[in-house]
Amino acid sequence: MQKLEDILKNYSINGKITNQTEGPVLKIIEFTPETGTKLKNITSVTEDIRRELGVSSLRIEASSETNAILFQIPKENADIVDFKSQINSSTFDTAKTKYALPIYIGADIKGNPVVADLTKMHHLLVGGTTGSGKSVGLNSFILSLISAKKPSELKFVLIDPKKIEFSIYNNQKYLYHPVITETNEAVAMLSHLAQEMDKRYEILAESMCKNIADYNQKGEGR
Repeated sequence: MQKLEDILKNYSINGKITNQTEGPVLKIIEFTPETGTKLKNITSVTEDIRRELGVSSLRIEASSETNAILFQIPKENADIVDFKSQINSSTFDTAKTKYALPIYIGADIKGNPVVADLTKMHHLLVGGTTGSGKSVGLNSFILSLISAKKPSELKFVLIDPKKIEFSIYNNQKYLYHPVITETNEAVAMLSHLAQEMDKRYEILAESMCKNIADYNQKGEGR
């Protein structure tokens, strides 16, 4: 940290480092500049600061919470994010009461859990190259939903053409149907689900409800 302060002084950027935190992949150094220091005066010499620090990359941005400037430096070895500790965190506990279908997305740059509501993502596409973590992400979504809901509240239909990604869930009470691996079975199940969807739309229309949350709140689902 002292080295960074010295380097900044070489570019007439004065101030004091007030904090340093570490996330799974980054070290984050908070630098509070002297009053009147312009952010662009710091970002304009980003590459020179990176070179003098001797790091592979460097990101500089203003903090959204304080007057500090954040210097984000990659760690030599990334930490493993422990799913169990993340799912048992107070952040996820809050999400379970706040969101209808909370899914764990991952950890932010400081290592804090990031949780979203699946009901706000009506069409969610997970894409990426081979080995980029698509299956890990999908499994995180499934497990976070299982940890937040009872089998009576949630049922999965899992289609797995590879036959190896979701087979571990076959004995779960959360499955509406055993994991589907054959194309013809997948087509039949999707057709069945489409019919069920249309049936539920009719029920919602008859009950004058916009969605299942309104339906349940009115006590129609009892």
